Amino acid sequence: MSCLPIFFVLKRDAIIKYTMEMKGLAERLLECLSINLGLPPNYIQDALGVLHQDLLINHYPPCPNPELAVGANKHTDLGAVTCLWQLNDVVGLQVLKDGEWYPVKPLPGAYIINVADMVEVCKQLTAICMGRNSEL
Repeated sequence: MSCLPIFFVLKRDAIIKYTMEMKGLAERLLECLSINLGLPPNYIQDALGVLHQDLLINHYPPCPNPELAVGANKHTDLGAVTCLWQLNDVVGLQVLKDGEWYPVKPLPGAYIINVADMVEVCKQLTAICMGRNSEL
C-alpha cells in the first residue's frame, strides 16, 4: 500500500497554497504572452475563459535498464501553460523538434514553462482575425 494518500492529507494546506501560487504564475505568464504578442494584457486569458488547473505528480523510480523504462505516453499539453518542476536530475521530459525527441535536462530550482495547445490555438486564431499570419 502506498503512503502517498497519507502524504496529501498531512500536507493539504501546503499543497493548496502551492497550487494557488502556480495558478497565479500561469495567469502572469498568459499576461506576458499577450503583451509580447502585441495584445492587451488579459487578451489570452479572456479568450480562454476560466482557467482549469490540475496538479499532477509523476514518480519515476530508478530503472536498471533506462532504455526499457516507460513513462507517460507521447502527448501535447491541452491547457494554456504547463509549469513543470523536475526533481533530482531525473530526465523525464522530452521535446519533439524536427521529428526527433530530445531530453530536457533539469536545472536545479528551475521550472520548465510549456506554452500549451490552447495558447497556440488562441494565437493562431488571433493572427487570422488580425490578418497577421506571418507575424505571430
